[in-house]
Amino acid sequence: MQRIRNALPVVLMSLVLLGGAWLIKRAPMKMQGSSATATATTQAPTAVPGPPQLRGERIPVEQVKAQIDADVFNAVGPRAYYISRMQIRPPGDALEYVDQLLALSGKGDATATFGIHLAVMDCKNSIRGSSDPQAASFANASQHMSMLAAAERKLGECAALLLDKQLMSIDWITLAAEQGSIEAKLAYGMDAEAVLGSPGERLANPGKAVAWRETTLAYLQEVAATGSLDAMARLSNAYEQGVIVEKNPEFAYAYALVSNRIMPDPNREHLVRSMEEGLSMKQQESAAALSHQIYQSCCQP
Repeated sequence: MQRIRNALPVVLMSLVLLGGAWLIKRAPMKMQGSSATATATTQAPTAVPGPPQLRGERIPVEQVKAQIDADVFNAVGPRAYYISRMQIRPPGDALEYVDQLLALSGKGDATATFGIHLAVMDCKNSIRGSSDPQAASFANASQHMSMLAAAERKLGECAALLLDKQLMSIDWITLAAEQGSIEAKLAYGMDAEAVLGSPGERLANPGKAVAWRETTLAYLQEVAATGSLDAMARLSNAYEQGVIVEKNPEFAYAYALVSNRIMPDPNREHLVRSMEEGLSMKQQESAAALSHQIYQSCCQP
């Protein structure tokens, strides 16, 4: 059964866009924290094999907060936190917004680089939303007109950015993750197309997909060590679903226990209880011990 957890919604699609005079303005663009100028390369640490251990040393909470946009950081006790982003990008011209972030991104500012990624993906999504006939089928006439107006406004805001072939082709999420963005590392595994390209490109380079799965797991382990409730929930889901890592109900249950310990609520409690049903008593005891180790590693005051 698919379970719903906190996640940053990212809509994926591939575009073929025409370039313009903006290419002259920005080419070549060299970014700190990446070995490429037009496409970022993945150089993340390899995921730890075997039982799910958290990677690296505990980072002081103030240092963690410094790596995350203050508007989206939500503390849960002295050591743990979750991210809640209500706005993908500010309203207005998307290219102007990206232009404001480019210099910071070029100096290695991971938060700025992730902001560019969000703007680029939002504008790609605007193309998909404007041509999705299913979106209107569930709306009445008034809602339909409102949706059309919103889609038209967003397309207008995104027009110049969508025509910038260079900016639209860069793998911003990989670059942001390499630069140290916690949000980018959380979102990395949810944005396969931004990293791997179209389904055809993935078939042509299956080894890249394997590396993406390994990197996704490594990033989630790394971010979980900072006290991220979001990373704990996604690791639980990963071990339950068996997509980026081999399915392991015991590990999934351990991370669910940690999530519920960090921030208990009825939904998480129900999730934990439902996961217990598929485990033997020995597995439950083993997972409970593992969850205690994980909690001590990341979140014990």
